[in-house]
Amino acid sequence: MKGKTMFENFFKRRKDLREEKNYGLTVEKKYGLYELTKDKKYGLTGETIEVDGHILYRIQALKDFGDVKKGDLGGFIEKEGGDFLGAFWGEKEGLWKEGNLCQEGNCWVYGDAKVYGKAFVGDNAKIKDRAEVYGEAKITDETEVSGNARVCEKAWVYENAKVGGYAMVSGRAHVKGNAQVSGNARVYDKADIYGEAQVYGKAEVGSCANICGKAKVHGDANINNITMVRGKTEISEGKASKLRIKGSKNKGIELD
Repeated sequence: MKGKTMFENFFKRRKDLREEKNYGLTVEKKYGLYELTKDKKYGLTGETIEVDGHILYRIQALKDFGDVKKGDLGGFIEKEGGDFLGAFWGEKEGLWKEGNLCQEGNCWVYGDAKVYGKAFVGDNAKIKDRAEVYGEAKITDETEVSGNARVCEKAWVYENAKVGGYAMVSGRAHVKGNAQVSGNARVYDKADIYGEAQVYGKAEVGSCANICGKAKVHGDANINNITMVRGKTEISEGKASKLRIKGSKNKGIELD
């Protein structure tokens, strides 16, 4: 009886989707599964490049969205995303096919920017200039990665954060809120940059460090371990670890 109910739910949901024309979905049987395909906003062109053994394809817009016009060429991705595989068992509604750039929202890869590996760009995120996103990194929400910046491994940039210049965000680091990472800064391990914090210059923030509020870390500053920098603190040189700093300007810190 339970199996019968599953099949009834599957076919009912399939019928409902056929009738939801405004939702833009079509259902097609393929390889024994039912594939639900939403109207695509981009496709892959024949122009390819190779990066570290990955074959990337330049993308082209198939319709207008955001600041992108139909026919515009974008940057490079390895795998197209956006198709929905549906095996509607009960409340489950399948999984999006693995891809680097979502077919929904206004997210886009511009210029000569590159997204590859298992990296994912979604929502309204923008990857610009010569920036690269790879590994298992995620760029979502209203974020922007530009310049020659790199976001890699399992790093996540989200909300309204920006990463630019020659900055690198790696490990399991998070950059979120209205935070900015730029210059030649490095954010790595499990570091968390949020609020309106800024990390720039040649600064490095790693381990489990937290930079938040309106804090600024720049110059040759090195913040790591279980350190929290918050408020309006500004650190421009030296090393800080296992420390909490709030609301002042600090230079030449050498504490462990």
